[in-house]
Amino acid sequence: MKLDKFFPQNWGLEIPFNVSISEQFTDPKYNPLDDDVLFDEDPRKDELKDIVRTYAQQKSFTFSNVRKIKTNNKPARFYDISNFAVSFMYGDTYNRDIYTAYNLTKQIRTSVNYNYNFRPNYYQPLKDWRAVQDTVKSAKYLKFLKEFNVNPLPARFSFRTEIHRTYSERQYRDLNQYFGGSSYLFPIAFSNNFLFSWQYNIGFDLTKSLRLDYTSATRT
Repeated sequence: MKLDKFFPQNWGLEIPFNVSISEQFTDPKYNPLDDDVLFDEDPRKDELKDIVRTYAQQKSFTFSNVRKIKTNNKPARFYDISNFAVSFMYGDTYNRDIYTAYNLTKQIRTSVNYNYNFRPNYYQPLKDWRAVQDTVKSAKYLKFLKEFNVNPLPARFSFRTEIHRTYSERQYRDLNQYFGGSSYLFPIAFSNNFLFSWQYNIGFDLTKSLRLDYTSATRT
C-alpha cells in the first residue's frame, strides 16, 4: 500500500507500507503418540487435537524507504531532508508441534539511509596552454595535456545505520504425561540479541575517467 496517496501530492512524500500475514496448520492421519491408531478413531482425539496439530503463523509490517522527494527546482543541498530515507520492520513467527509447546520469534529492524551527490567541478590547468596550437605538427601528441583534468573534491557521500533486535522464546513439550509417566516442565529457553551496524561510502571522481570509492562497515 502506498500511504502517501492519502496526502497532498505537492508534499512529495513516499510511504510504501507492506503487511504480510500467513497461517498454516497440518493435522496428522495417525496419532503420532501411537502410530497404529488413526487419529480420528483415537478416544483421546479431543484431548490431543491441539497437541498433535502442527501450527505456524507469521506476521510482518514494513515501512520501506519512507522519504520526501524534492518538489522544487532549487539546487540540492547536503542538508536537504530529501537525502534521507527511513525504514522500519516488525515481524513475528509462532509455531508449535508434537515436540514443541511453542516457539516464538520477534524481530524489529530500523534503518536510516543518507545519500548525496556533489556537483562535479573539474579543473583543467592546461586547457588554455598556448604552447600547443592546432597548427603545430606536434599538437595531436600533446592534446592529452590540454585535456588533463582533475577533481579533488568528493563526488558522492552516503551512510547507513541500522538497529536489528531479535527475540526468541521456546518451550519443549513434556510427552511423558501422555504415556502415563511423571510429568516434567521443561524450562523456557530465551534469546535476545541487539545488532547495531553502520557503514559509509565516500567517492571521488578524480578525473572524468578515473573513480575512487572507499567504503567502511562495522557491526556490533
